[in-house]
Amino acid sequence: MQSGHPLAGACHRSRISNHDGGLAMKVVSFSHPVNVFVGLGFPCEISSVMEACQVLDEWSGSRTSSYAATAAACHAALAGRSDVESARAAFEAFALARGILAPDTPEPSAADSQIGSAFP
Repeated sequence: MQSGHPLAGACHRSRISNHDGGLAMKVVSFSHPVNVFVGLGFPCEISSVMEACQVLDEWSGSRTSSYAATAAACHAALAGRSDVESARAAFEAFALARGILAPDTPEPSAADSQIGSAFP
C-alpha cells in the first residue's frame, strides 16, 4: 500500500539485472550519499546517480524547472556526459528545496559498539 507522498516506496527499488546477475547499467556512485525522507518520513540513502534518477523518475510532486534541471543533470551523469558530483549537488539541492533532505547519519564509532558489551 502506497501513501500519497511523492516518494512513497522509493527506497524499495529493485535494480535491473542482466542474465548473469550483474547490473545491466553501470552504477555511478556518489562520493558521499544523499539522505532523503521517503514515504511516511523514513530516511533513505541515495548512493548513486542511478538511485537519484529512480527517485526523480518516481517523483509525483510538481515537476518544475528545478525538477527538470536536476533530472537532466542526473541523466547526463548516468550517460557519462556530465560530472557525477555535479549531479549529486543538483540532487541534494533539489531535496533541500523540496523539504525531503534528511540529515546525514553518523558513522558508528568504536565507543558505540562497546555500549552493550558491559551488560550480559
